[in-house]
Amino acid sequence: MEYLPKEITVAELKQLRDHQPALFLLDVREQNEWDIAHIEGAHLIPLSVLETDYKDIPKDEPVYCYCKMGGRSARAVEFLKSKGWSNVVNIKGGFQAWSEEI
Repeated sequence: MEYLPKEITVAELKQLRDHQPALFLLDVREQNEWDIAHIEGAHLIPLSVLETDYKDIPKDEPVYCYCKMGGRSARAVEFLKSKGWSNVVNIKGGFQAWSEEI
C-alpha cells in the first residue's frame, strides 16, 4: 500500500488534482460554510454528522480532508482512521489556505 503523509499543503493538493482530478476530497465544514464557497468536486460531510454519515466514504482510495483552517479536518482524519480507513490525509491550512494560495 502506498504511504501517504498525515498532512499535505494546498499547493501539493493542487498538483495532485492536476494529475488526478477525481481524487476524493472531503469537506467537513458545515452546510452554511459550503454554501458560501467550496472546492470544486469536493464531497460535503460536516464533522458534526461524520460519526453517522461516514460509510459512503471510499476505503480503497486516498481521502483528502479539509475544513476552514485544518482543525476539524484533523479530527475527521483521526475519526476515519479509528474506523479502519488507512489512506486519509489532512489538508494543512484548509479552505482558507486554498482560497489565499490557489
